[in-house]
Amino acid sequence: MHPRTGRIYLVVKEKSAKPGIYAADAPTVSGEVVTLARIGEVDMSGQSGALINGGAISPDGQRAALSDYAQGYEFVLPAANAPFDSIWKQPMRTVDLGKRKHGESICYRLDGKALLATSERLPTPLIEIVRR
Repeated sequence: MHPRTGRIYLVVKEKSAKPGIYAADAPTVSGEVVTLARIGEVDMSGQSGALINGGAISPDGQRAALSDYAQGYEFVLPAANAPFDSIWKQPMRTVDLGKRKHGESICYRLDGKALLATSERLPTPLIEIVRR
């Protein structure tokens, strides 16, 4: 969910070189049904883990991170005033999340200056990658 707009984003966990990205505005009424619309895709061709299983948006709303079983990926908006939906058209930067037996998650630290990741298999270390 985007921290400023409340817009909801979902990247499909599917065996595809180009998993779909869906979005919708957050419901305004409790219990309201919201239908997500396909707004793009992530090109995962050539990536080793290639099955997206985690994602997050940075606290400032300027970055998005995804993870698969092997590593992480980050997208950055080209300008502070760019619409967030355009982030998915930016070049994807690979982020080495270190040694994980079965990577399953990624998120931003509350201050947005680091990515955090872990694994669902023991041991489950909390990995912190400080951004430059």
